[in-house]
Amino acid sequence: TSLSLGANLSQEGGRCIVKSVRSGSPAETAGLSVGDELISIDNSRADKAGVESYVNSMQDGDVFGLIVSRDEELTILKVEMKAYKSISFSLSQAKSNADKLDYWLRKLE
Repeated sequence: TSLSLGANLSQEGGRCIVKSVRSGSPAETAGLSVGDELISIDNSRADKAGVESYVNSMQDGDVFGLIVSRDEELTILKVEMKAYKSISFSLSQAKSNADKLDYWLRKLE
């Protein structure tokens, strides 16, 4: 488990923009949406590096405020950091399908 805001951010011409929000994350729970511009985090001007640094200093259960611009309106969101289990995926090759998989991948020997 680890802590994360659960939002991918982009710095675009002096603006900190939300590019994606992970399902079940603190960002989603707080109401953050793709396309939101982060204006401030706990009363400090928000930029990508600053937000990431601030969030990395958080502990499980810490709460902070975000001011967000959405559709030209300012919204105040309260974010509570929560630990989450990272999702991971793996692929394995069943022996019965080895020939088909090798063909599909055009495995050269």
